Amino acid sequence: MSTTPLAPAPTAVLLERITDATARRAAVEVELAELASAWAHAHVVAPASPRIWGHDRVAPYGLHVGNTHVDNIEWYALPELRWDAAASFAAAQGMSTAAGEIAAA
Repeated sequence: MSTTPLAPAPTAVLLERITDATARRAAVEVELAELASAWAHAHVVAPASPRIWGHDRVAPYGLHVGNTHVDNIEWYALPELRWDAAASFAAAQGMSTAAGEIAAA
């Protein structure tokens, strides 16, 4: 992390630093997504089902029903994770267990 003073600096220099910082942040977010996927794969209870029950290509996941709540949408063919996977996943990121469960869902 840089502690370089922010002012006075030419606008072009500031914009370049903003662009560089944004690129670094995006790279870290991609790495975190890849690590989350690897974590999930390492904590699977049973493999995902290859059969997709009730799948509708026109309106998948129950989204065609106007009153469908997001909690009731089926996530077809996704494997179930071990019950304790979310807690350590969350702790490693400084999140609560509840937040980890939401992130892992």
